[in-house]
Amino acid sequence: PFLPIYSWPALCLILPVGPRASLHHHELYISGAFSRIASPSYPLPSHSPYVPSSAYLGILLNWLQRILCLIITGPAVHICYVVNGKGDNEGMRIIAGRFKGAEIKVPKDGKTTRPTTDRTKEAIFSRLESISAIAGADVLDLFAGTGALGFEALSRGARSLVAVEASSRVASCIKSTAGDLCRLPGWDPSVKVKVVKARAEKFVSAAPSDKPVSGSPYSLVFMDPPYALDTEECNILLKDIVTGPVVTDDAVIVVERSARSEAVSAPAGWEITMSRKYGETAVDYIGRS
Repeated sequence: PFLPIYSWPALCLILPVGPRASLHHHELYISGAFSRIASPSYPLPSHSPYVPSSAYLGILLNWLQRILCLIITGPAVHICYVVNGKGDNEGMRIIAGRFKGAEIKVPKDGKTTRPTTDRTKEAIFSRLESISAIAGADVLDLFAGTGALGFEALSRGARSLVAVEASSRVASCIKSTAGDLCRLPGWDPSVKVKVVKARAEKFVSAAPSDKPVSGSPYSLVFMDPPYALDTEECNILLKDIVTGPVVTDDAVIVVERSARSEAVSAPAGWEITMSRKYGETAVDYIGRS
């Protein structure tokens, strides 16, 4: 209703390209004259639900749509196309490896989990692959949520995954995803997945009676606690992880938290080898000092 009637057809042009996309995934902003069309902060990958598998063609068509929209609506109208990556669980998929493109099941309401964005996941796994921390790893995914980090590790060469999640409903989604992966052609029967419904703190304290499914301590740990968990509690959990029989001596622990939270501290004998911020997300990599 705020646009001139002759510009209404332009609204059709901003619909995203791809059979799985919908207007729900994007937001419209109207602003004053001389505004510009803003682009996503990084290219959309080919598996994204927002573009077809022929990603480059999709992105090209998308930009043509934006240009036509600007021409029709004129300089007084600004239509800003924003990829809504926060809190949107629909269409979550594994982004690389033998299970690339496989769907990750999520709770229907989408409010129980806080998924890691594809941009952050790609950055995390690029780092882990650069230090050879994934191939053959036994992975522990604490506060697993949808299990996206653990499944991404499996797709890229990890040999086992134990996903720990306190919510029964979310844990069921992890089991469902694991069942789907087992039926894919790329599945290796030697790969093992176990889902544990428990609080992360309780699981770690009971670790001696719950060894990794492959029979050895974990060499890669993902720790993505709720933002409500304060830093001191995170530090205590980290200490419990490294002092018990949970991890190998050369294990890598990846801690993902809000960029606005106080930074975690590495336990004695360990150090933060790298810290990075990706938008509102802070990621710390912890290893032996």
